Amino acid sequence: MTFDSHSLDRLRELGRQLPKSLPNPTPPTKPSNKLHKIETEESPEELFKELIKASTDGSVPSHLITRLKELENKQIETEGVEYKHTVRDSKFNNKKPSKSSLGKQNNDQSLYSSFLRLLLEEDTEV
Repeated sequence: MTFDSHSLDRLRELGRQLPKSLPNPTPPTKPSNKLHKIETEESPEELFKELIKASTDGSVPSHLITRLKELENKQIETEGVEYKHTVRDSKFNNKKPSKSSLGKQNNDQSLYSSFLRLLLEEDTEV
């Protein structure tokens, strides 16, 4: 691309008017948003406890119920995998998983599931 002499002179003049260095921009300050335990909790049981603590009248927003259900489903899937690994490993080691540990897990899960069913029944009655 070629410039005529007038355009070339004008560009040189503009070049002299530009500042030599631009000031460094200040980095944006990060907001110190501390997330509430409800937003960060990964255990469905602990999340449920936090939701109950945070609720004044027992109502919980639907997006948090959805999150709780997702965490429960994820936990059920991982517990199924862990149980399969326990049974498989016990076959290789000729050891059976202790009845007390499996019984306690099943009892806790059963109580938690029963409580959730009661909550769901209350929701459908209203």
